[in-house]
Amino acid sequence: MLGSPDQAAIGKVTRAALERATLWAGIEQAVRARGGFLPTVPEVVSAVKIGAADWQRGRGFPELYMACDRSYLQEVGGLFQDDADISETEVVIAMPKGNPKGIASIADLAAPGLRLAVGQPKQCTIGVLTRQLLRAKGMLETIMPNVVAETCSSALLLPMVTTGSVDAAFVYESDVTLSDRDVDMIRVAVPEAIAVQPIGIARSSEFKWLTRRLMDAVTRGRASFEAADFTRVCTQTHDDGDRYGPRSPLQPVHRRRTPMPVVVGLILALLTGGAALADDSYSSPFSYADPQPQAYRFSERASTIDPRVQSHPEINFLLEKDGKPRDHQAAYVDTRVPPRGKLVVALTGGGPLFKLTQELGMHAIRVGYADGWFSRFHAGTPPETWRGDIRLEAATGEDFSKLVDIPRPDGLMERSFQFVTWLAKNNPQGKWEYFIDRAGTGLNWEDVVVVGLSHGSTTAARFAQHTKLDRVLCFSGPRDQDQSWQKLPSATPSNRYFMFTGFDKGWEAKHYCRSWELLGLHEHGPIVDVEKTPPPYDHTRRLITSIEPAGSKAIHNAVAPSELGIKKDGKYVHEPVWRYMLTHPVDKVGQATPLDPDCQTQGE
Repeated sequence: MLGSPDQAAIGKVTRAALERATLWAGIEQAVRARGGFLPTVPEVVSAVKIGAADWQRGRGFPELYMACDRSYLQEVGGLFQDDADISETEVVIAMPKGNPKGIASIADLAAPGLRLAVGQPKQCTIGVLTRQLLRAKGMLETIMPNVVAETCSSALLLPMVTTGSVDAAFVYESDVTLSDRDVDMIRVAVPEAIAVQPIGIARSSEFKWLTRRLMDAVTRGRASFEAADFTRVCTQTHDDGDRYGPRSPLQPVHRRRTPMPVVVGLILALLTGGAALADDSYSSPFSYADPQPQAYRFSERASTIDPRVQSHPEINFLLEKDGKPRDHQAAYVDTRVPPRGKLVVALTGGGPLFKLTQELGMHAIRVGYADGWFSRFHAGTPPETWRGDIRLEAATGEDFSKLVDIPRPDGLMERSFQFVTWLAKNNPQGKWEYFIDRAGTGLNWEDVVVVGLSHGSTTAARFAQHTKLDRVLCFSGPRDQDQSWQKLPSATPSNRYFMFTGFDKGWEAKHYCRSWELLGLHEHGPIVDVEKTPPPYDHTRRLITSIEPAGSKAIHNAVAPSELGIKKDGKYVHEPVWRYMLTHPVDKVGQATPLDPDCQTQGE
C-alpha cells in the first residue's frame, strides 16, 4: 500500500524516486490495480483496521505499511511488527514570495484580516499537526478565527498561497521543496511541528523475509528522503521480539543528494511480480462472476430512481417536455472484457463513446445535469467566476451561485451516485458497487473519468478543479473566455486533463488555448496536430485536428466520440485520439512549452 502521490507528502517522495528510476508507470498501474492508493491518511488507517480478509474489497492485506506520522501506525499497531521511524518532515508557514504581509513569526498569523489556510484534521495529517502545534504554542483560539480555507490534503495548501487565495498556510517543508512554486517560508520550531514517518511489517505477512529486505532497503535509501527535505532520518526502531529474518541497523544521516538505491527494484518486484506492466496492458482490480457474460445496456429515468429529483423550468432543466421524458439516463458495461475499474461519466457522447468504453473494459453512464442555464444569464457576480460558480453548483448540487438554486439531488454528483447504486442492485453481474465509496454515500470519484463537449467540457473542467478525478476529457473547450476560474487550484492534477478540438470559432478566437494555459497544460507538452503526429502524440494533453479548414462549424461537434464524428472507410478517423485520451498513462507527459502571449488575453 502506497500513499497517494497527488495528495500525500510521503506519496510524492515515493513517486519522485521511482520517476527518477523510470519505474513509476508500471508501479502506479500495479498499485492502482491492487487498490493501494488511498487519498487521505484516515482512509489508509481505516483500510488497515478492517483486516486482511476485507481490506480494499478483499484484494489482500498490505505486506508493508508506511504512514505519514507515527500516530497513525500506533492506531493499528497490533497488526504490524518490527516497525522503525525512517524519516521526519517539518510543518512550516508558507507565504507568497516577498512575504507581502510581513509575517515574521507564528504570532503574526493572528493579525486582523489575515487569511490563513490549514488542513482538515479529519482528512489529512497536517490538519492534526497544525492544531497540535497551535495548541502547544497557546495560540489555537487566537489564530483559528483567521482560517478561511481547510483542505483535504496537504497538496492543496501550497497552491492557495501561490495564487494569492490566502496570505499564509501551514504546509510541509517537503511540499515546498518538491514544488517548483516560488514561496517564502518560516519555521515554527516546536516538537509538535514534526511529522515522523514509520514503516512496519504486517504480522500476517507470508513474505516476511522479502518484506524485511524491502524495509531495510528503504531505511538505507536516505538520499531521496533528504533531497525532498525529509531531512531528519531517525535511528529508533521498535522491535517486539517477533523476528523473521536478519535486520540491518539504521545508519546516521549525512546530508547528500544522490539517486534512490536499489529499493525501487525491490518495490517493483514486490508489486508486479518482477515485471513492469506495459502501457497498453492493465490489471483488473476485480473480476466478474457473470454466468452469461455479455454487453449490457440499461436506461432509466432519474425521477424513477430518486423521487427527490425535480424540474427547474427557470433554467430549462426539465423532467418532461411536451409530455415526453427528459430525464432518461443510460449505462453500459461488457462483462466479457476484463474490467479496468474506471467509470466514465459522460456529459456528452453517443454510440461510439460507449462502444469504445466497453471494448476498453470500462463502465460508463450518461447522466442528465443542469446545462440549460447558459442562454438565460449574461452577467453575474463575481464577474470573473460567476459562470464557473453556476457550473460548479450544477455539478455538485451545492450552493456556489446566487443566480441558480440547484439542490443536491439534481446535481451531477448525486444523480450519478444514485444511478450507480440502482445499477449495483439491478445489474449485479456488472459489479457497479466497486465505484461506491466505503461509506456508501457517494462515488469513488478518483476512479471516474468525466467527458464533456463544448459547454459540457467547460463544466467538466470546473468540476475537475473541485473534485479529484481519474481524468477529464474536454472536447471543443473549455471556454468561459471572460472568466478566470481556470487558474484556481485544482483537485485534479493538470496532467489528468486531456483536450481535443478542431479549428472552430472558439479555437480561432484563442478561447481554448487560453483555458488550456490557465489550467497549466503547457507544462505537459506542445499543441499537437493529430493529423501530422501519430499516437502517443508526444505525450501531450493539448490535441488539435486540421482535418477541417479554419472556421468550420461541423468540426466543433465532430471531434467528440459521437455519431457526428468524421468517418473514413467506415471507421471513425479520430478513434485513436479518443482511445489515447481515455487510457494514456497520466504520468507520461510531453516537454513543457512557454506560454503563448496571444492565449493569455481574454476573448470577446
